[in-house]
Amino acid sequence: MGKAIWFRMRNQLKILLCACVGAFAFGALICFLVVKINAGESDLTTALIATFLAILAVVAVIIIAGGVGIQSDFYLALSMGDTRKRFLLEEGAISVLLTAIGTLLCYLLFYLDGWLLRTCYPGIPVDQELDMSVVFAFLFKNPVNLLCVVVALIAIRLLIGALYMRFGQWAFWGIWLVCMTIGMLGGRMEDILHNSSEGVMQMMRTLSQLAASLHGLFFQVLVIVLSLIAVLASVLMLRKQEVKG
Repeated sequence: MGKAIWFRMRNQLKILLCACVGAFAFGALICFLVVKINAGESDLTTALIATFLAILAVVAVIIIAGGVGIQSDFYLALSMGDTRKRFLLEEGAISVLLTAIGTLLCYLLFYLDGWLLRTCYPGIPVDQELDMSVVFAFLFKNPVNLLCVVVALIAIRLLIGALYMRFGQWAFWGIWLVCMTIGMLGGRMEDILHNSSEGVMQMMRTLSQLAASLHGLFFQVLVIVLSLIAVLASVLMLRKQEVKG
């Protein structure tokens, strides 16, 4: 079984590295083209686009690609005599290792991105609206935040895998619809709040102040609780999942 685990880990690690480095290179190319096209403008700035895209690629591979890939890994593991409990433990270990490697790689690329911007575009300021240092400060200054992110990634990864095995393509389109809905609602949230009555606005301000006062603990407890619910739902679905082929 050790060889099977390493085989799964090696394949996912290759995908993770290729996606992360590829996204970083694509982001660097975008920055280069923007600077060349807008050369000479007084308000020209650069941005850590490459780092941003690298982080998105790592998250996408761990959650989406890994979640969908759980189906084949699940059938392979059980056909080789593995138990469902051991499979879940192995998936958790693989997810932790991939998250650690992906985080470290993005952190190194963050410094490389900053060095490239300073070296290739001297005198052009870096746009602080896309400040990736905030992301790493959030993760590394408080180890509990990093733990919450790892737990959340494992939970979402398992849930997507379990839903995909249970419902097939319907699960994929359902997840896509949820993501699109969140994106559209997020863009219109400010307009919705501005058009609301004063009473609703006051309630939202009160809730925002309460959330801000409980920022650290509130976030950590919420993530852990939601992650445990997702893991429990995944385990229940995988327990009833039939082994194919």
